[in-house]
Amino acid sequence: MQPLQAALLFDDPGAPGQRVPDWDLLAEAVNLHPAHVGPELALHHGPPGSFEARLTTSELTARVVLHDTPLPLPGFATELGHALYTRLRPELAAQVRAHRAAALVEVARRDGLPPEDQAAFDRRLLVTAALAATLTRAMGPGTVHWAQSHQLFLGAEFIGLAADPFPLALFVQPGFFSDGRRVNGSYATGVEALGAAHLIGQHVRFEPHPQDMQQSYLAVLTFVDACRYAGRLPRNRAIFGAEGAPPIEVSLQPGTAAHPAGIISLRQREVARARGGPASIRPGDRVPWQRLRELVRLDTLQAALIAVVVLAQLVLFAVWDMPFGLSAPLVTARPEMSTPDDF
Repeated sequence: MQPLQAALLFDDPGAPGQRVPDWDLLAEAVNLHPAHVGPELALHHGPPGSFEARLTTSELTARVVLHDTPLPLPGFATELGHALYTRLRPELAAQVRAHRAAALVEVARRDGLPPEDQAAFDRRLLVTAALAATLTRAMGPGTVHWAQSHQLFLGAEFIGLAADPFPLALFVQPGFFSDGRRVNGSYATGVEALGAAHLIGQHVRFEPHPQDMQQSYLAVLTFVDACRYAGRLPRNRAIFGAEGAPPIEVSLQPGTAAHPAGIISLRQREVARARGGPASIRPGDRVPWQRLRELVRLDTLQAALIAVVVLAQLVLFAVWDMPFGLSAPLVTARPEMSTPDDF
């Protein structure tokens, strides 16, 4: 199993040497981080003055390596070619190209253990997030590269996202796309949920719709969260939604070369079905729904993280003949990560 990775990028080649963390304090802070779960990480020191440290549990080995040279740009090819960073956040792509030093975090499963199940993979994800966020707070990089979902963040943004006990907005990237249709003057935009297959076993796609793309992204995060909470995938043509929002229909699609395990397609319906429409929520939940609508903004993933916590409290499934419309148990897909040599 390849390691999960995060890279902290600096514009000053001397930054890692000037900001070498106190490794003992780092280990203590990681173990106290909200995203850290499972046994405490034990620190294994390198030689005095070392630019490398290793932390372990009974099932994981984490490495932190400081580099006083830039990481090769081919390791960032996916991010640098993504519309999210070429059009919406070009400053992050520019910082990646301009970086001159880095700290690389890798968290791998130890050899000789049984195959990694979803719970073990989740623990590894969370340890990686906790370690990378703690190191980011200690060293202050300009940009953080999160490899599992191919995302880039400013250092402060990453710290904020990783503070969540299970930061879905970190683990699932919105891959925005359009089919070229215009509805009432707005382009219909869809969301490819990059990274969702690592959490529920199948790729998730929100089909193009003229609404604010952030709303579609929040619906995707809520769907992934609901599947994880239930422990199963929905049945074909299940409907989910919350009062005040149009219902969303689930369609299970066959696998493709890019997504061999299958694709879960989410399509927003403008009119609920007489049978199988969305269940209503309690009147007391109207206030958090209004809060969600006020929080959603296009210019920050921080708002998405806050809003999805609210929206996840509201989501309810309703289907024709079975509570939650759940059929297939979750079988997770493993991420294909870059190796250290790719960077």
